[in-house]
Amino acid sequence: MSEGTAAENQTSEATTNGTPNPDSQGQQQGESTLIDEISKATPPQEGQQSQEEGKTEENKEENKGKKAEETSGAPEKYEDFKAPEGTALDAEVIKTFSEVAKSLNLPQAKAQEVIDKLAPKLAERQIEVLKQTNATWKEKSLHDEVIGGDNWKNTVFSAQRALKEFQTPTGEFTDPDVYELATFAGNHPGLIKILKHFGDSMREDKTVRGSSNRTLTPDDIYGK
Repeated sequence: MSEGTAAENQTSEATTNGTPNPDSQGQQQGESTLIDEISKATPPQEGQQSQEEGKTEENKEENKGKKAEETSGAPEKYEDFKAPEGTALDAEVIKTFSEVAKSLNLPQAKAQEVIDKLAPKLAERQIEVLKQTNATWKEKSLHDEVIGGDNWKNTVFSAQRALKEFQTPTGEFTDPDVYELATFAGNHPGLIKILKHFGDSMREDKTVRGSSNRTLTPDDIYGK
């Protein structure tokens, strides 16, 4: 038998009516099919399949719950939102936020998620703005033509004289309102100018009283 005839016979065995023979094709290509993988797969042990099916059902129910919550939309009225740790929620801001969240049809959980992410950032930004504002006030006070520059040393002494009227001998504030003002606006040039003015007036008052035993009149303080 010639080589050509052998080849033709092999080809004839590999095909029938033009359709590839599965056994012959698989042997030639050596590839694994999905059926092979299925046939070789190890069956689950007794009870394992039911456990897996149980987990699958639980996951399905959980996903259904989440899906239902996400698609339920905004409630008729939002429950009280919880402030993230270290923050406080302003009533007016929350009122506006609730209106916006409702217009966007956000469910309760999604709206709370927005607050959880946004509130700490807003609080952080407020602190930064306050620090920047105080730094600007301080710079302005130190370079003010009336109280700053070469006049700053005298400003400190005069303002201190007035400030002591609201402090104990150890420097503690006796009036909580003055303490609050000094804490939040202690660098403001306007506040320092007021203290300096009254400090200067107190010094002038002592000078007038020390130079005479007579009673002071309005003209002594305000001028004629």
